[in-house]
This record gives sequence, structure tokens and C-alpha cells, in this order.
Amino acid sequence: MSARDGLIGHIDRYLAALAANDPAGLPVAAGVRYTENGQELALGRGLWATATRVPDHDYAHVVDDSRSQVGWIGVIDEHERPSVVFVRLAVRDGLIEEVETIARRPHERLYDPSTMREPRARVFEEIPPDQRGGAEALNHAGNRYFDGLEQADGSIIPVAEHCTRFENGMRTVGVEDVSRLSGASALVFPMGVREQVDSGYFSYIDAVRDRRVVAVDVTRGLVLMIVVFDHSARRRSVEVKGVGEVELPPYHQVPNSVLIAELFKVQAGLIVHIEAVLEFVPYGMRTGWEGG
Repeated sequence: MSARDGLIGHIDRYLAALAANDPAGLPVAAGVRYTENGQELALGRGLWATATRVPDHDYAHVVDDSRSQVGWIGVIDEHERPSVVFVRLAVRDGLIEEVETIARRPHERLYDPSTMREPRARVFEEIPPDQRGGAEALNHAGNRYFDGLEQADGSIIPVAEHCTRFENGMRTVGVEDVSRLSGASALVFPMGVREQVDSGYFSYIDAVRDRRVVAVDVTRGLVLMIVVFDHSARRRSVEVKGVGEVELPPYHQVPNSVLIAELFKVQAGLIVHIEAVLEFVPYGMRTGWEGG
């Protein structure tokens, strides 16, 4: 069995145990660590107590055998209510040493698990050899995306014009039908990634900190990063290019941070797809990992 197959087997066993609400049979190291939304818990608590169904397919994942880590994104039902979930496993010598989870429970904003019931085919497609970049180039692309958000400068982001982005299953760029959107979302979501950043709308983001690259798959052009956005809420509105002053939604008018697992697909040096799982957390909270 290849290292890649072994890691996929570990995530499959993990999800099956999660659905059974029993981690007892998992191959875990003696000091295994588990976090959920940045909080350290005993393995078997939190999502482990409420999960009632896991999908029978992989919606999206990235496997990095050089780091012995696998990141998984999908929908897990909790008492029959769908939650958007990210799981990261770190494995050494066949034993799970680390489990990092982000769970977005049912919510009226940035939440649409209905788009995640089938595999996201684009994530699994291999990149033609002449359009692949090495691990360093993939890491650079992800970091430049976050640099662009911090600096409100879309020109520094290596992104394709028609890049797609889904956050907790909700499409947030290039949205053609805005009938279900309101306020700033109806204004910003129809734009492309670079146009959104250049508009100035995201200037409410003070910092993108505690960045970690946790998995890279060069063959598929994937890089997975964990970051935290900080929103100080010093102002209630932002200046949007071509529109004028736009009032921020109520949840951005109070201090908060956002814990995010962000998966980028990069082809020919450009980001072509973004898949993110994110959850709002107390302002200034750390990730619980590597000092973050």
C-alpha cells in the first residue's frame, strides 16, 4: 500500500468511527491531540457526541504523504442537521497523532451544504505536467491570496479570471443569481476574486495571521492552509470603489476572528478554485496549533 493510500484509509476509518460515536478502535498515538474550532478537547467529545452520518464519498480532500497529513472537507450530519466540516489528520508510524477540526453548524450566513452532497470533481483532477508548480510555488500562491486581502490589493494575487470560490459550500464569487442575497453580499458576490479585493470591501480585515501550510499535492495542484482573519470592527462601513460608503453587516460591526481551512487549486501558476471551511470565533483567538 502506498503512503497516499494509507492516509486515505486513515481518514476513512476516522469518519466511520465518528459516525459510530466511538473512537476506541482508531489507531491513535498515546498523546493524540484533538481540537474543534480551535478548542482542545478529549478525543470523543464535541462532534464525536453528535455525529449521526458521514458521507459515503469524498467531497474534497488533499493528501500529503511528505508531511504524513490529510485534509478532508465534507458534510457531516449532527442529529440529522448538516454541518460543514474540515478534518486534518497527522499520522506517524501508522498512528494518528493530531486531529484538527473546524465545524460550521447550520447558520443563516456563509452556509450552504446543499452544494456539497456530490464530490467536487475539480479538486480531484490532476494538473497536466507542463502546468504544475512545485510545492514552493503552490505555497506562494496561497500566501499571496492572503497578502492581497490584507493589503486590499488584488493585483498581487495570482488568480485566474474565472476562479471559483465556495465558503462552507456557499458560492461567493461570480454569482449570477443574487435573488437570495441581500446587502453587501448582493453587491460583492457577483464580482470575481481580484475585483472583490480591489473594490476595497474587504478592508475590514485587519490581519490574516497564524498561517500554516498543512498539505500540498503537486500532482493535483492543491495547497491547504489554516489561517485566522481578525476583524477589529473599528468602523461600521467601508468605501467600495465605484459604489461609495457601504455599511458592514452587523456581524462585522463587533470584534471577531474567523478560523479558516482554505484549499487552493493552482494551475499554470494561477489559482483556479478555492474551497474554504470557516467558523467565527472570539476575537484574537488562536488556532491551538504550533503557537497559533
